[in-house]
Amino acid sequence: MPKTFLKFLESYERELLKKGEGKKDLIITVSGMSGSGKSMIVRFILERIKLRHFSGGRVVREFASKKGISLEEFSKARDKGFDYMLEKRILREGLKGNIIIDARLAGWVLGEWAGLRIFVGSSLEKRAERVAKRDGISRDEAFKKLQERDMVDKQRYRELYGIDLSDMSIYHRVIDNSGSLDELRKNALDAVRILKNNS
Repeated sequence: MPKTFLKFLESYERELLKKGEGKKDLIITVSGMSGSGKSMIVRFILERIKLRHFSGGRVVREFASKKGISLEEFSKARDKGFDYMLEKRILREGLKGNIIIDARLAGWVLGEWAGLRIFVGSSLEKRAERVAKRDGISRDEAFKKLQERDMVDKQRYRELYGIDLSDMSIYHRVIDNSGSLDELRKNALDAVRILKNNS
């Protein structure tokens, strides 16, 4: 019985299981839109639990850098083959177990394999503030870039996989990252505590 929530990955999931992947070690996924605070959640969890870490965003940035274009340009120009490759890689890494994965679709890809699926949410305005500070650009420029990327990503994943990024029903925990870092840390560690209590 497939555990991934993405139909196109089911045959690949079976291949991996035949090769002995699919350990029952801890798998945590952290999803959210650009600038939502996925990296901070990961950092807080890694302070508490020793896990491997895989970042889908890092893979996307590396490919954009190799092509010598911005993240926004790559996001608009990349073909579906890249997405298929990335989702397969997330599944393969995840099934090795003992890992936390942050990626836009990590929760969808790992599905029921993940003991804890977190979504980090934040308003577009807050996300723009963070991205502006991180990338050294104006808040208005960051706002426009995020708005465009959100639209492109929502359309891409609807067309590729038939999923709605605003669907929160697959997540164990939805964390609002509109407050302070202390609040974010508390929410992240509360999620981990609940996971441990249910294990």
